[in-house]
Amino acid sequence: MELITSGMRDYVRSPNMVKERFSIATAIGQAVAYIVAGTRNCPAVVVEDIDPSLEVIGPAPMFEQVIVNLLSNAVVALSKHPIANPKIVIQAQERPGGRIVIHVGDNGPGVPATFAEKIFEPFFTTNKLGVGTGLGLFMSNNWIKEVFGGALTLTPTAPDGGAMFEIVLPKATSDAPTVLVHR
Repeated sequence: MELITSGMRDYVRSPNMVKERFSIATAIGQAVAYIVAGTRNCPAVVVEDIDPSLEVIGPAPMFEQVIVNLLSNAVVALSKHPIANPKIVIQAQERPGGRIVIHVGDNGPGVPATFAEKIFEPFFTTNKLGVGTGLGLFMSNNWIKEVFGGALTLTPTAPDGGAMFEIVLPKATSDAPTVLVHR
């Protein structure tokens, strides 16, 4: 297991990684479109009005994959515990100190405390054997920390029910370059 996680960390630190300035609204929109198109009986995905000028620096496809991972987990949670009017809500806003805060939450059952402690560990999954790898949240957490310089946290039971993931990222400054090639 250590060999696999070490390999993933090496991938994150790849010397050829292109970091670019991108709009989180655009990236979130692309991730949502991917999930909605590829998910049968997809619950409603509500993207609240996200300012298109909210930009971060990093590999946009990697950020999109983080959002896809969070959305996929919400879809699975909602399908395992059917409720009336299932939905996933995505919000993002700028906060003081040059930070962007993104919330991805659902109105499902939430995450039991025993699972919440392990949710970012490699190979942790609540799915049946052969369904998923248990690496999506582990990789997402590492990417947000190591590539984007941010944080990914879980509120196991959000105020409105369901689970809520929070991503905090540094906002791209006006003087930040458009593209950085990490070599």
